[in-house]
Amino acid sequence: MKKAFTIAYLQLSAPLLISFAALPAVAFPVPEFTADESISNTATTDGKTFAEKMRKSIDGYNDYSCDSFVYMYHPQAQCVGGGNFCFKKIDLIRLTVRSKGLKDGAVVVRSQDGRIRAKGGPKLSYLHMNLNPDSRWLQIPNGFNAIESDIGHLLDRLPEAISAGDKLKVTTEPINVPRLNQKMYVLQVIKPGDTVSEQLYVSKENDLPVEWDIFRDGKRYSVATFENFKGNVGLDDSIFHI
Repeated sequence: MKKAFTIAYLQLSAPLLISFAALPAVAFPVPEFTADESISNTATTDGKTFAEKMRKSIDGYNDYSCDSFVYMYHPQAQCVGGGNFCFKKIDLIRLTVRSKGLKDGAVVVRSQDGRIRAKGGPKLSYLHMNLNPDSRWLQIPNGFNAIESDIGHLLDRLPEAISAGDKLKVTTEPINVPRLNQKMYVLQVIKPGDTVSEQLYVSKENDLPVEWDIFRDGKRYSVATFENFKGNVGLDDSIFHI
């Protein structure tokens, strides 16, 4: 099973959880990359130690919640999913869809016994179903699995990339990213041949990703954003049951 890249494209059979493909642009604006965000002229260093620092940071939280959105840039730029993500050790997950219409509020959970359950939003809350971990309904357009979308699993991609022969490099200091209106570390995954395959924008406050971009053939393919991160909030086990 592929590791997850995000939380949010839960295309469960209608009308239980409906595809997000047509989320309104006014509510979910697509990030625009009008300026060159290359770090080729910025001081960088090997990113392995920084990746380990990110892992240590997320491991320090017993639970957390955040809002996440996924954008695809091929064949056209569009938001393909969004929602609230909750995680609690060990591997408890709750995904709550955020959108307009009947699909708003639909939920998927992985409970303590490992079962994955889904239910419709408030107007369809009577609709429940069980899902296999590798169910096609949990696949998102960029090829990852939504239920494996906690930040810890996502960060597993970095040591795996190193093991596969890729290199990591990170800016030595936070740099100004006007598009995100803040200074951030930028970490890149670089494949043999000096091709950037992934680029992370990392908060200097908690060493966790705010945005994670994937590239194919040198072009931005998909983007996942992570907003409103709240750690160690004391999430109750009951929210991970349906």
